[in-house]
Amino acid sequence: MDNLTQITKAILQCQRCELRMTATRPVPGHGDLGAKYFLLGEAPGREEDSEGVPFVGQAGRRLDKLLELAGININDCYLSNVCRCRPPSNRTPRKKEIRACVDFLWQEIKLVQPQVIITLGSTPLSLFCPHGVTQVHGTMMDIDLDKIINAPEPKPSAKKVDISVDKQRQKKQIVEVDYASVLSELFSGSD
Repeated sequence: MDNLTQITKAILQCQRCELRMTATRPVPGHGDLGAKYFLLGEAPGREEDSEGVPFVGQAGRRLDKLLELAGININDCYLSNVCRCRPPSNRTPRKKEIRACVDFLWQEIKLVQPQVIITLGSTPLSLFCPHGVTQVHGTMMDIDLDKIINAPEPKPSAKKVDISVDKQRQKKQIVEVDYASVLSELFSGSD
């Protein structure tokens, strides 16, 4: 596929895995060729599944705030997910589901040719790096995308950590401040 319209059409018609049976609609990437930043999430949430657009739900609203704090214009971003259909109960995508979708991602990256890929969580990070989020949080990595794009399958994602509600609130506040400061530091003057 040699343009985003063809990729979008293929995603909308995709029946490669069982996620399509439970999803309302597949969610193709959104943005322009040549976008500076490629923001990569795990999979659509409830609102994205309903609307067919990435990052329009609660996570998208939070992302908008964080990007604003970091001084990044959303119009400079291409938004996408590893999996294009919402997993049941918003669970983490399984390896076979990731394998079914990942070719769409590699095609998008080749066409968009972003300067920076920002992975949003452990599942997207696992496609590019064998380390978990906690080991590489806030670091800029140089990665040979030709080697990654041609990889036969993604590396396994990190396991979820179950924490109490109070710790979740505290972690959320720390992550919001830290995420915005890391993005701001990484990308200030990167033009």
